[in-house]
Amino acid sequence: MKKLVFCFSIFANILCFSQVSKNIENLIFEYNNLYEKTSAYSLINEKDADEFVSKIEKLRFEISKNIKKEEIEDIYKGEYGYYAKSLVNSILVERKDTLTMIKLFKETIHSKDKIFDIHKQVLQGKEMGEFLLSAELFENLTLKENSSKIDENSALKEKLLDYIFNSKPINIQLLQNIQFEIPITQRNYVQIKKLVKENGVSELLPVLAKFKKQEDIALIKNFGEKSILAIKYFPDDDFIPFLIDLSENQYNNPDYLSTVSEFCSEKSLKLVEKIFEIQKSKNDKQSIDIFYHYLTHRDPENKECPYFRNYLEKFNQDFIAE
Repeated sequence: MKKLVFCFSIFANILCFSQVSKNIENLIFEYNNLYEKTSAYSLINEKDADEFVSKIEKLRFEISKNIKKEEIEDIYKGEYGYYAKSLVNSILVERKDTLTMIKLFKETIHSKDKIFDIHKQVLQGKEMGEFLLSAELFENLTLKENSSKIDENSALKEKLLDYIFNSKPINIQLLQNIQFEIPITQRNYVQIKKLVKENGVSELLPVLAKFKKQEDIALIKNFGEKSILAIKYFPDDDFIPFLIDLSENQYNNPDYLSTVSEFCSEKSLKLVEKIFEIQKSKNDKQSIDIFYHYLTHRDPENKECPYFRNYLEKFNQDFIAE
């Protein structure tokens, strides 16, 4: 009931300022309300899930068929809720209206609106609420299939990134959301390093690490435990003493164990041995299983590191014997 009242209060405010037609407003309200009153748990039943999808698709079809570009802009920039905003975003993608998408991206560059999609939550088994709508818009704009040429796609991506870096204040969460889309270029490196070094933005450490520059190792280590995920993208042997120092407190941290599994060298074998020793001394069989799995299913080819093979075979035999 509270959600319904909240929806009505939002739409009451919208009516005073919006140029959106009454028909579209009613459809959007129904679309939002259907999401609002449907919990993820209620979609576990296949029949209920199918019925929900059918209703959503019918509403989506009606909205997409009748909505005007000006209405899309008004909805995306207004207080219509994340479901409606994500919907009009996808409609722009279908229409291949790149210019309007770029315009909206620039005008909402500092927005903190987040995605919360019931389908994604159920199908992927994780919360999607920390992913910004602006990040979704960025990804939709830079999808390769939305550009006829690779060069055009790359140029647009750099243009959007320049806009992010030049906006004040910089939307750090947006950069964090799109970190896997940031090209490894010198220009982007300078911007990212500045944010990490001068502003202490630890959220961008993984992005900085992907540039794999030796000169950044000390900087990354200065962030202590916050650097664990970043090191996964830059498994350089110079990090090994640092990771050994962390092992006493991090031996049961899956992120730490996953990061260590990315290393593959004679020096890193000492680190692996150290972690297993601690886990055995703690009788932490769960952490041992997790670490062993990571080491024997390394990305991207899921192959064991040749430097670890003999040790792991012996460890496995001894562990089973115990």
